Amino acid sequence: MFKKIICICGAFIVLVGLSDIGYVLVMGSIRLVCPPADDVIVLGSGHGNSAVKRALTGLAIYDKDKSQTLVLSGGKTDFPTSEAEFMESVIVSAAHVPTSTIPFILEENSRSTYENFLDSRQLIPKARSITIVTDTFHIGRSVLIARSLGFHNICWASPDPSYLDPTTLAQYYVREMAAVPVYVEQLLASYL
Repeated sequence: MFKKIICICGAFIVLVGLSDIGYVLVMGSIRLVCPPADDVIVLGSGHGNSAVKRALTGLAIYDKDKSQTLVLSGGKTDFPTSEAEFMESVIVSAAHVPTSTIPFILEENSRSTYENFLDSRQLIPKARSITIVTDTFHIGRSVLIARSLGFHNICWASPDPSYLDPTTLAQYYVREMAAVPVYVEQLLASYL
């Protein structure tokens, strides 16, 4: 009897693990053609190449449909400017336009993906649809968090991941595969 319970528990853990791996990989591989959204939320990623790539992807979405607002989301880390300010400077530099010509909303308090969406939700409470801009490995968890915070009409876009070497990209995917179950567990605990 005890062996049977152990086998069932083991099979359940394997099934959950495979589902998690599949979810993260599938979400990261889906390329959508996004209809115009009320707002585009560009998730912060420090002050490096990833943030530059995300910011430029957000700019490309804005250029495609000028009716959108760009919510640049990311607080201060070890730098004097926030991640949101950094991405704004990247976009303004790339677009060669004054800041006032692009409808930015800077969310500068968040320090995690959950806070990115929580704080952005407060800044755009009437948004019916959003496009999330983040890296491929981060899409699955980002969509889960956005949905849990009341965003329902969600599309996503990401920069071409080829700017990351394959080893680094694989490490990021593994990290996300570990983070998704932790977030789901926290979400379930909040409902119980």
